Amino acid sequence: MLERCVEAGGLGNEMNNNLTTSGGGAVQWREPERVIAVLRVLVVVSLALLVAFGTPVNRTYLTFGCILIGLAGVYAIYVLRANLRGRPLSQGWMTAVDVALTVLLTAATGGASSMVVALIPLAVVASAVRQGLKSAMLAALGTGALFAAVTLAVSRPEISLHHRIEVALWWCCYFVAFAVLTGSLRRVLDREHERTVRAKAEVMAEHAEAAEERDLRARLLEVQRLREEGLRVLLHEFRTPVSSLAALARSLTVPGRLDAERRDEAINLVAAHARHLTDMLDGLADLAIETGNPRGIPRIRRTFVQDLAQASLTSAGIPAEHSTVSLEPSGALIYCDEHRVRRIMTNLLENAHRHGSSRVVDLRIVCTRSSLTLEVGDRGPGLLTAKHTSAILGRASSDERAPVEGLGLWIVEQLVSALGGTFSLEPREGGGLLARVVIPLS
Repeated sequence: MLERCVEAGGLGNEMNNNLTTSGGGAVQWREPERVIAVLRVLVVVSLALLVAFGTPVNRTYLTFGCILIGLAGVYAIYVLRANLRGRPLSQGWMTAVDVALTVLLTAATGGASSMVVALIPLAVVASAVRQGLKSAMLAALGTGALFAAVTLAVSRPEISLHHRIEVALWWCCYFVAFAVLTGSLRRVLDREHERTVRAKAEVMAEHAEAAEERDLRARLLEVQRLREEGLRVLLHEFRTPVSSLAALARSLTVPGRLDAERRDEAINLVAAHARHLTDMLDGLADLAIETGNPRGIPRIRRTFVQDLAQASLTSAGIPAEHSTVSLEPSGALIYCDEHRVRRIMTNLLENAHRHGSSRVVDLRIVCTRSSLTLEVGDRGPGLLTAKHTSAILGRASSDERAPVEGLGLWIVEQLVSALGGTFSLEPREGGGLLARVVIPLS
């Protein structure tokens, strides 16, 4: 988790803005390197001023010194431009050039008595800042050896050999001391920076784990909500056919209550309700196995619209004298998901009958080659306006404690959406409500 956060998060980008890595794997700091590049230019300017206006000892080898200052100037400007453009240069190569130019300028400006010798520790410090303790130690030893050779080689009458040896040993020891001190400080800073980065990464990891835990808790709550919602849907959908079956069973068990014709009709209705319950159980199996939603898997069947309308009226418990049915055309035969269409029609009829003050419920079905239109109208007191119904739909779909009675129209909306149709509610002329469903047919 820690490594993932450092790589993927903003912390890694922040580190990359401040750090680069050289070929040898040493961590390089861009901002200090830029400061070193600027100081290098200023050092060259100071050397030019020293040679031009300093004491004569600084012009011991004037021609050689001027050439070296010119080369050092070109080199300093090149490094600064490369740094400003974001083009990294080889750190080992720059350290070698810095040391070589500084030691040669020391030789050109008086050797052991030159003031330029004070610049050599700057090259060692720069090497330690750029490359760390180990590279700085190697640079210090190499610089000390080169400086000793130059000091002993440049002979001046006023400086004895003993003094030149003394100067060489003195500065060689301090070159190493500068390297050790700067490299050690660099190592301490690196460790502190690493600790800070790790602490930030751990905080990010904790935040990520907390976010994952919140997401998991939210998903579990959503699953629980959907489960309870599904149970309410099942309760609502099974209640109507079970109530009708109970009423038919009571009628069939009372001797002489039904004549032969009505008894046969009641038996056919029992069979239709049993088939309807079977279809709903199939939908429940779909919910548990396939889709994970209360709409199930579509099953296209060849259906007579007249039979579908009669079965829906019976399931909704609407007597013949309390309903009117209009079919256009009469005797229409369609291919559709009979189970879903029947659930839609039954819910609309049941809702109209319940809220229509026991007045006549009008059912109009229009079939075309491309669509099936269902219109269910009631003549109630107008209490169920479109706005009120929308409130019921919203409450049933969002409130986990919504009553079962508020689910009928929400179920209709879900089923119509699953069939790719449209569902609308509007006030009816003369009072009441008109529910219209348009379902495309293939």
